[in-house]
Amino acid sequence: MARPPGCTFLGARATSLPVHLGKPDQAPVQAIIDSGSDITLISQAALAALPDAPRARLGQKIKLVQVTGNATITGYVPLDIYFETTGGKVQLNVEAYVVQGMTAPFLLGNDFADQYSVSIVRSDGTTSVQFGKPEWSARTTNSVDGELLDEEGRTFRVRAARDVVIQPGESKLIPVTAPFASGETELYVERVLNVTRNEEDVYGATDCMISSANPQLHVANFSAFPARIGRGQELGRAHKPVHWLDKADRYNASQRSAMEAHANLLTKL
Repeated sequence: MARPPGCTFLGARATSLPVHLGKPDQAPVQAIIDSGSDITLISQAALAALPDAPRARLGQKIKLVQVTGNATITGYVPLDIYFETTGGKVQLNVEAYVVQGMTAPFLLGNDFADQYSVSIVRSDGTTSVQFGKPEWSARTTNSVDGELLDEEGRTFRVRAARDVVIQPGESKLIPVTAPFASGETELYVERVLNVTRNEEDVYGATDCMISSANPQLHVANFSAFPARIGRGQELGRAHKPVHWLDKADRYNASQRSAMEAHANLLTKL
């Protein structure tokens, strides 16, 4: 996809795959495959959600850069992880350092990516992750694909339903078109930030839920210039909440209580 000079990075994303942690029938989380991390990492939240989570062991002194602004490492855990491939399930045994405050559930580091010959293959506009042999491959989304489609050919893009101008420092509630399937009432929308002139002149929506009864997005203009949004312009990417968002039953009562208290605090700010 062609981009203006200096904007090649726009739309680029880390390659990720669903992974089952601990057991092959465990609910999958997204694993980042090409993070560039030397070591394999798991978030404290993802580990705590496992029914039989292994106890963290004392590991090496690690300094993390660009993972989170407030990282605490509590040791490492030995863990079996499972990927679905064209040749069946692939099991890897890894040692993952536990990070409190990390947003991504799981990052496969170079330590085990090299050991298990995990490679990313890009060809003819498609991207797949290969585990040693071509028959053990898993298709993933190309990080700069022009269009994303689901199994029924629906686009994942959430687009503006009409032309809108947003003045500097303001936000507007904009009606959008979204790929609701038959019977779907809600979608989770992942934000897309748009750069107008330079990296300081951006506008976009936040990550949010939208309803099929009245699909709208709040779009804020952080730039010093009016933001002109054309009908059909992409404002976000849609995901099924049941597949993309976490589930309350994966946490114990104490954890749910803490999350609810945090959410209540945010609503009062």
